[in-house]
Amino acid sequence: MSSSAEDQFARDPLYGWVVVISVFVLSAVSFGALASVSVFLKPLSDDFGWSRATVSFGYSLISFGSAIFGVLWGYLADKYGMR
Repeated sequence: MSSSAEDQFARDPLYGWVVVISVFVLSAVSFGALASVSVFLKPLSDDFGWSRATVSFGYSLISFGSAIFGVLWGYLADKYGMR
C-alpha cells in the first residue's frame, strides 16, 4: 500500500466499507436486472418478433460473458490494483 493510501485510510477508516457496500449494491442491482429476463421473455419475444430461443440465447451470451469477463477483470485488478 502506498503512503497516500495509508494516509487516506488513517483519516477515514470506513472508506473501505463504503466501497464494499457500493459494489455489493451495484452488483445486486445488475444481476437482479439480468435475472429478470425470465419475467420479460414473452413480452420481448412479442415486441421484437424474436423467438423465445433467440431471447434465451441472448441471455445465455450475457451470462457467459459476465462470467468470463468477471474472471478477466479480477485478474487485472489483482495484477494492477484498483487505483
